Amino acid sequence: MDKISNKRICLYTCGIIITPLVIWQLFLTIRSLYELYAGVPIVFSIQKYPNTTRRIYPIPPVCHQMWKTNDLSTYPIAPSHETWKKMYPTWTVKLWTDKDISKLVYENYPSLWATYTSYSYQIQRADLARLIILHSEGGIYVDLDVFPNRLSLDALRKNDFVIPVSSTELSLINHFIMSERQSPILNYMLENVSKYNSYIIIPYLNVFWTGSIFLTKMIRDYISLKKDTNGLAILSSKQVKYYIKHFPGRSWHSLDGYILNKIESNRKFSGVVTLLIMLCMLYVYKIIKRHR
Repeated sequence: MDKISNKRICLYTCGIIITPLVIWQLFLTIRSLYELYAGVPIVFSIQKYPNTTRRIYPIPPVCHQMWKTNDLSTYPIAPSHETWKKMYPTWTVKLWTDKDISKLVYENYPSLWATYTSYSYQIQRADLARLIILHSEGGIYVDLDVFPNRLSLDALRKNDFVIPVSSTELSLINHFIMSERQSPILNYMLENVSKYNSYIIIPYLNVFWTGSIFLTKMIRDYISLKKDTNGLAILSSKQVKYYIKHFPGRSWHSLDGYILNKIESNRKFSGVVTLLIMLCMLYVYKIIKRHR
């Protein structure tokens, strides 16, 4: 009898400890999915300088890319670095290494150093690094698996900040961003980035909170707070294809990444996942109620 009582006490104690953690993780997961689908308005070609003869635009002709080292042969697919140099010979095309970025953050953005080094995944540091680089120097950031397409990016340089949406036309993506130096939008993002270092057991969602989810929420909040889209261009998935071509390697994705990509591209699958999450929450609630 004592053994049974002790076992019940042990199970009850474990339930008290584990249940809040499970509920918290489910809440973060649902919140993440909500932020992905909350979306932002498409704002295309809001140009502060409509005179096409003007050559001094807010966004400088500088292309930024990042990799671990200067040795691009270790990149999973053929990198686009040399292609950008050929397509835009008058531009400055820069390759930032992990060492270069660490130095930039440590010396010029000390308030973000703790956040930068606290991330669990290198891709999260890369998400923050591209924002810091653009804030520091301005220009165009593109991943190494993003290639230039037939339309010149010079026309988009008349804006202050340019970013595309994903194929769902809802959440923003960060493999291609254009910005003026010290953009007010980037100021707002960097001021708030430390608040969104979520700890979710699903690695992919952790990454989204420094990437797509974070950008989508920040732009939506910025528009709502400032009531101003002047100089902001949000490109649809169709529009951005005129300027760039993306060949995603997704080398850092695992099973959770596959599932989340499936959710993003398939609304029915998304509904099934949401239903399963709700059933799990109901099951947890019944367990708690039974042991009261």
